[in-house]
Amino acid sequence: MFRSVPTVHENSPPQLSATSMSPNPSSPSIVASVDDGVEGTSTSATNRQPDLSTTSSTSSSGSANKVQQRSEAWKYFKLDPDNSSRAICNICDAVVHRGIGKNATTSTMIKHFKGKHTSEYVMFEKSRPTIETGKHEEIDEDEGFLQPKKPRLGQIGIKEAFQMSKGWDINDNRSIEIHRKIGEMIAIDCQPYRFVENEGFRRLMSHLQPRYKVPRRTYFTEKVVPTLYQEAKAKVQSLLSHATVISFTSDIWTCKENNLSFISFTGHWIHRFETLNFVLCTKHFVGSHTGQAIAEIVKEMLNSWEIVESKVHVIVRDNGASMVKGIDDAGLASVSCFLHKLQLVIKDSIRSRKAVSDVMTRARNIATRFNHSASACSLLESIQKDLGLPCHKMVQDVPTRWNSSYLMLERLYEQRRAISAIAPDIGLTILSNNEWNILGSMVSLLKPFEELTKRISSDRCTIADVLPAVAMLRRYLEKDDPFHSGVKALKSELLRSLNTRFSATEKDDNFTFATINCPLIESVSLF
Repeated sequence: MFRSVPTVHENSPPQLSATSMSPNPSSPSIVASVDDGVEGTSTSATNRQPDLSTTSSTSSSGSANKVQQRSEAWKYFKLDPDNSSRAICNICDAVVHRGIGKNATTSTMIKHFKGKHTSEYVMFEKSRPTIETGKHEEIDEDEGFLQPKKPRLGQIGIKEAFQMSKGWDINDNRSIEIHRKIGEMIAIDCQPYRFVENEGFRRLMSHLQPRYKVPRRTYFTEKVVPTLYQEAKAKVQSLLSHATVISFTSDIWTCKENNLSFISFTGHWIHRFETLNFVLCTKHFVGSHTGQAIAEIVKEMLNSWEIVESKVHVIVRDNGASMVKGIDDAGLASVSCFLHKLQLVIKDSIRSRKAVSDVMTRARNIATRFNHSASACSLLESIQKDLGLPCHKMVQDVPTRWNSSYLMLERLYEQRRAISAIAPDIGLTILSNNEWNILGSMVSLLKPFEELTKRISSDRCTIADVLPAVAMLRRYLEKDDPFHSGVKALKSELLRSLNTRFSATEKDDNFTFATINCPLIESVSLF
């Protein structure tokens, strides 16, 4: 039924219904009911909250009431000048009875409009304001903008009070909606399932919605998250069905917390000029990482997503022999990971130069000392403040984290004065002046490698960036630089290793075609 909302003018605030708080109960009024949309419906204050109403205007001579036309329906009707209980349709001039006095309503007007003037009624429905309010909530209208006002306290019945205190069933639609949101949080934020059983989380949910009861974690592991997964998979499956060509990136790694190995495949394709990326497979890799085992996993992944081999363009993988053999056994094209090769270039070059390798080992020992001694870190922070140096902690390199060795050297060189100052107090053997110079030259030399690694790690990069990056590094290493005087041998070894490891890449048609067709490097001279 149409909802008639009272107008609240800036200079004349609405009065309450005569049945609740009006000082003159006999005064004629028109009540705007939010719940039933009937003008003139008043309800006892003991049963429900009083509705907003405005007292109709009357002349000082006692003439007929002037009906306040707040409803959108009055745009299509006019009041019968001879009888205020009737309205006249502006389209067909039909007379519609609307009730008398407090029982006046726009319902009959709207029914006439809906039955006799269908096209105009559709436009009328679109223009009607929609307001979601509580049962006891008032509506305030200020210059056409409808705003909910603060609800007034009112007495509720015993049955309603019991209903409000009763908890929702686990299968209640309101509970299911919250189940889904918690499941999405677990998946998106990689939260452990036991999170839902934490006392702090349960207190929070009880405060936010006392009628909602958080299920045990088994409910999320067996029902909520699997349901969300199937829904997400169906959406991705639909997108995959429209893809003509799909590329993949893959990796195998071991989780250090439980020593379990995992393998993953991420699909990449273009849909309506937008690049899409979805992790299609992440599973526990049981047993030996043989080429045959990897090939079986690849085929299983393709079958589960109904991807035919003809759609697979290329798979980007690491340089491990078993991974190379596994992709080949699956009958799919593959290319090696650019950053994996680049890190091998750096590691091989450092190992080949004994003086540089010794500096790296001693630098690692210094960083380890600070990361295992709270007193050394406290003393270092005090010296940093005295010397006006940034209060930075030492960085420990990790073999599997690219750039971590560079970041360790950079931090040590930044804090060399502070380290030298506290070395006698903590019994630390520091680097000689020549070794500090070598370390500083290494930081300067490897800086472009670190910047390139960060840029290529972006999810917006493609194999079209590989050949320009190799060409840029080659030019950089061929150029003389006075800051590299202490590591010239290392610089030459980096150039040799770069040319050796990327010679096959520069001859690969996949990289060549991608580079030529990339609009971002169309006008760049590469060689």
